[in-house]
Amino acid sequence: MIQIPTFMRLHWLKVLVTYVMVPSFINAIYSLKPMILMWTFLIELGLVVIAIIAMALYSKRRHSSHSRNEAFQVPRKAMVFTVGKQLHTIRFAIENQNPKFIGLICSSESADAKKLLKEELGFDEEHIMKKEVDPKNIEDIRAMAASILNWLKSRGLADSEIAVDITGGMTTMSAGVFDVFEEQKIDSQYIFSKYENNRVILNSKDAILFSQHSKE
Repeated sequence: MIQIPTFMRLHWLKVLVTYVMVPSFINAIYSLKPMILMWTFLIELGLVVIAIIAMALYSKRRHSSHSRNEAFQVPRKAMVFTVGKQLHTIRFAIENQNPKFIGLICSSESADAKKLLKEELGFDEEHIMKKEVDPKNIEDIRAMAASILNWLKSRGLADSEIAVDITGGMTTMSAGVFDVFEEQKIDSQYIFSKYENNRVILNSKDAILFSQHSKE
């Protein structure tokens, strides 16, 4: 259930307009007094400006409190990745988090990722699992994500030792996989990268916790 502070943060403009500004403006019109109408308009305009400034300050404070690569500060024994053509973010996460088990959710276009990662990073068949999905079939994506999650739990891993990285793959893949792991209250992360001329800028990657349930 969405808590009241969270709801207000997400829907502040709707609340302000629907429940404050519109009723006040209607009452001012029916008062038939120009001065009341003018002052109502100015006060409501001021409320909007204050609300915008408050949200901007909140966003700035939240951004400044975020430490670089915060997702890497939580130890993981297993990582699950949605895989597209961005293997550099997967390598980045594995090199920094050093998981023992890897799960890959791939499409037909990214199916070679398992072979490449095995050769580069030295994972054997007992420690890596790949599931190929149809990106247009959300139920297929959810089923394969659940299958990998069950495989990891069968290895005796606690939820806090697992994380899913939803950086790669198509949006439907990221959404479907995230949904499965979020239902089980397992952390998710996303790796931002800055690009220049279609190339990743050196040292621009930043791994954030998209959703966190475990404690550091």
